[in-house]
Amino acid sequence: MRLRHGTMMRISSPRWIAVLGCALIALLVCVVVTGLNRLTAPGPDAASAPGGHAGVTRATGSVVLWRAPAVRYADQHWSWARWNGKKPPVGRGSATPGFQCAEYVARSLAAAGLIPGLSSDAPQPDYGHYSARNGKEYDLLLISDRPGFRTLYDFLLDSRLGIDVGDRPDEAQPGDVVVSFDRGQHVKLHTGLVVRSGNAGAQPLMDAHNDSCLACELDQFDLGGDGPRVPHVILIRPAGTS
Repeated sequence: MRLRHGTMMRISSPRWIAVLGCALIALLVCVVVTGLNRLTAPGPDAASAPGGHAGVTRATGSVVLWRAPAVRYADQHWSWARWNGKKPPVGRGSATPGFQCAEYVARSLAAAGLIPGLSSDAPQPDYGHYSARNGKEYDLLLISDRPGFRTLYDFLLDSRLGIDVGDRPDEAQPGDVVVSFDRGQHVKLHTGLVVRSGNAGAQPLMDAHNDSCLACELDQFDLGGDGPRVPHVILIRPAGTS
């Protein structure tokens, strides 16, 4: 290397070896930091909610990536009268006897990859006779108890995918599930998917089926002709997420 006064200094001198070593270390640190920033940066779904719902996620990064697909499926299928066809579409408050509440929620969770072996467009019999990894069979078309059947609620708790925290709507986040119980909290009556968290005193918003409901407030989703109901929030917590 030629110096200012025309003299030469060998690149192998201790001083230049030290300088080059420091430069290489600094470059390596920059590469590592940049990589970590990319891994932990919020994805596009964390910035805005699908279907126009604000605040679909509270955290950032891969830990919440499953929430957006669940909400997206619910938003896109709320008006479908049948699981495999949206025509003719139904309006708000319409009955959907061919695509009821538990199936609607189960397919939303399957769209997020939370039900192993099931896709969101799998045939109904696959949901009615779902063989879980624990060796048990579940009828994911059911939310109300029937003798000899294990329901969607049973699957969520048995698999530890869901945690029933009771009547605590303030804890509900998008992608979580609400199951309505009777006043005595013994009989399960209805279920829906949370699509927006409650905040500043506002209720969580729900998508549901039978009757069809798009972004309705929790107390409207929870109305029933069989008397007062008690909503139980089921926090969905896949292993390693929050």
